[in-house]
Amino acid sequence: MHLLRQLVSSIRSRPKAHLAVAFIAVSNHLSVVALAATPGVLGMSPARAVCGPDASCSAQGETVRNPNVSLPAGAQQCEDSGPAAACSHEAYPSNTAAGIPSSPAGQGLCAPADGKLLPSTSASCSDTALPEVAPARSGASQQAPVVAPSVPVASLGAPLPTRLTLTASAETMATTRPVVLTATASATVTGSDLAIEIFDQTTGVLIAACGQGSQCSIAYAAKSGTHEFAAFVTPPATTMPNSSTALPSNHVNVGWLASGIKTTTTIVGQGIAEAGIFSAVALNDTEKTEMKQTLERVTGKKIEAKFSLDPNLLGGALVRVGDTIYDGSLRNRLNGLRERLLAE
Repeated sequence: MHLLRQLVSSIRSRPKAHLAVAFIAVSNHLSVVALAATPGVLGMSPARAVCGPDASCSAQGETVRNPNVSLPAGAQQCEDSGPAAACSHEAYPSNTAAGIPSSPAGQGLCAPADGKLLPSTSASCSDTALPEVAPARSGASQQAPVVAPSVPVASLGAPLPTRLTLTASAETMATTRPVVLTATASATVTGSDLAIEIFDQTTGVLIAACGQGSQCSIAYAAKSGTHEFAAFVTPPATTMPNSSTALPSNHVNVGWLASGIKTTTTIVGQGIAEAGIFSAVALNDTEKTEMKQTLERVTGKKIEAKFSLDPNLLGGALVRVGDTIYDGSLRNRLNGLRERLLAE
């Protein structure tokens, strides 16, 4: 699981009003990073601090030159961070809340299987099966002897699954964005008393059940936190089966990132500011509104936002408000990591 690396830029002010403000960046993986600055009109310096989930931070870039920054009252300096950066660790209830399952885009519901009492889910199924595993060979190649069955082959029935693999379309997703989980068996469960089921082991909830085919898929969207998933070939059930009585798959972890920023006090005068917001992927209307509202809270101004796509960011977003740049892109994080590795 890739944990969120929250980039917190040190704050550079120009004197205008003697009033302090605390900026708090919150993430479900990081917890809290806070800086206090005075006075009022803010600029972002090239220096930044990268904080991990263990409440430790590593400083990158230039040091803060503005002396008008200090730790928030009662806060402790974040280890290995720049001046006036404090961090702490808090648990978020949403990290262990069940997500919302749905049918994968472009796929229909798996048809009911005759004679099987399956839990109702939004799963899709198909006859895609795992490829056969070639047997290992040693020494000179020898042709295996042909053995004729003692009973008609048709009476033996279809072979049951012996292998099961679970995959996810992504390891990290933005909050409430769906990931597609796919369980693929080595043989079909059609005509048997078995089903392919997928569970969110973090919450203990069944999210998909397929009584036909050899592949079962589900789209799943959580709010935040890291969720662990597993699949089973098992008689239909609503509770997670025992691995000793069911065919288990590998486990898959997917993390949903939820973050935000807020200030304790608005110190920038009212007005209108233009903001250029660049993202690696298109933002939906809800994300655009939240981004705009966050910038208005931080700047104290009405934001006129212009959204643009920049695939070169690789992930995340970059925001430019006047001379201030908030760089939360994956490209910036990777560059910072490269600089840190080169310096070691």
